[in-house]
Amino acid sequence: MNRAWAILVIWLAAGVIIAQEPRPVDRALSELLREARLMRGEALDGQARKIIVLGDAAIPGLCDALSSGSYRVSDASDERSPLTESQSQVLIRSVKGLPLGALPRYLGSLLDDEQSGPAQRLSVLRLCAIAGNPDLFPVVVRVAKSFGRLERKLPAPRASVATALGAIFRRGVAVEDHLGDLDIHEDDFILAAIVEALSGLRTRRSEASLLALLGRSPDLDHRILTTIARGSSGTHLSERSRAALATNLKSPTTELRAMAALAAGELRDFALTPQVIALLDDESHRVRLNALRSLRAISSLQLDQESQTWLDWYHGELNWLEDAWPGLIETIYDADESEIIEITREVRSHPALRDSVSRELCIMIPRVSEVIGSIICRVIGELGSREVVEDLIALLDNESALVQVMASQALVRITGRQAEASAEAWKRALDID
Repeated sequence: MNRAWAILVIWLAAGVIIAQEPRPVDRALSELLREARLMRGEALDGQARKIIVLGDAAIPGLCDALSSGSYRVSDASDERSPLTESQSQVLIRSVKGLPLGALPRYLGSLLDDEQSGPAQRLSVLRLCAIAGNPDLFPVVVRVAKSFGRLERKLPAPRASVATALGAIFRRGVAVEDHLGDLDIHEDDFILAAIVEALSGLRTRRSEASLLALLGRSPDLDHRILTTIARGSSGTHLSERSRAALATNLKSPTTELRAMAALAAGELRDFALTPQVIALLDDESHRVRLNALRSLRAISSLQLDQESQTWLDWYHGELNWLEDAWPGLIETIYDADESEIIEITREVRSHPALRDSVSRELCIMIPRVSEVIGSIICRVIGELGSREVVEDLIALLDNESALVQVMASQALVRITGRQAEASAEAWKRALDID
């Protein structure tokens, strides 16, 4: 009997040992991490590729190491070693290089676990922030939705959601395209995290997404307008965004009117000028000052604070655009160099119309001489219309080297960025598809 019990104990012990035996893929991952301990440069990419080759089976160990900041040293013990900077970089590059869908499936399975708690969800968000894959957007939204009412009041959950979303948005997700699909258009917690993430990016794409979110709630509008008021990346307003901004210019809330007035000036949107002029008679001193500041930014003029003075100027600009500008366009086609300089001097005196004028000038460049085209590029740069940035980028492929140079200089002046004089370089610099 004793012998039978002894055999049973030995058999059970062997079973435990077998059960605890590391999988071959985990052993391989540990070995690759040991090799990467002091690696640098291109060797890190090579080691990351080796981990990716291990396949989906390596994802749990990979995520565990990143989450814990350590890895299992050997098969013989449970001892774990802290990750070195090189090892962390290898793991990060591995996560970023995983096949599409592999990481979302694994992280989704973690969320399916009934034992999944706040710590597990925050860990998933950290992994999403590290990977930054656009296909992780639904995973982040799912985690955000899972936080309860009390959890949503804590700073850590929203900050973690915003950090993960920011990493994903850098890789190119059009937020406005997913609001309906993921049923988040009325979830203030998720929308606030999205706005926080987009506000930190400061790109034309992120700004367009922010403006698309206007009009959903006063609190969100205030966050968005505050971001835009601190400096615009040069996004053209859609009709919907313009209408939402115009609504905020008439808001009963003083703070919203003040922020909307500043944002209108940063966006240099001439179409909003009448609404901004109306704020010169606002009951709030701050709103009046912000409106005046914006009108001066739009017009490049230092007129006084009288609303009638600005209305006279506004209608004068409209009359010039309707009566004088069409004739000047026709003149440009047959103008010599001295005549074009005189015409461009006239154009420069109407900076508030920069968008309308610059669009038509860009269209003309391929149809005029090289010298005239280069002069027009310089004028467009001086007008500073951000709406024609992509048109100027297209001119970098113009057959004239002079036009290419002047178009590149105009881009530098308008955007404040530096890039090689090639269309691809400028698209990368400005986050344009």
